[in-house]
Amino acid sequence: MTLRTFEPVRAVHDILRNRHTVVKCGSPGKVLDCRSNSSSTTYDVEFNSVRGATVTLSGLIERDIQRHEIPPLLRPRGLNR
Repeated sequence: MTLRTFEPVRAVHDILRNRHTVVKCGSPGKVLDCRSNSSSTTYDVEFNSVRGATVTLSGLIERDIQRHEIPPLLRPRGLNR
């Protein structure tokens, strides 16, 4: 499952940095960049918090995030699938 740039995603589990939770399970975000090599793909993802702040994490893998299906009536214009 390769994700595309600007595709909506969500965190599959709490994501920790230095033993602190920076992103809670289920938090919505979008893929900013993806890098592939012969063995894996890593993603840079921008997550949105409830308070309106954003956090960008690099080096996430497919076990950290999954595609987030947005209902058609809630999709921003230009994100037709």
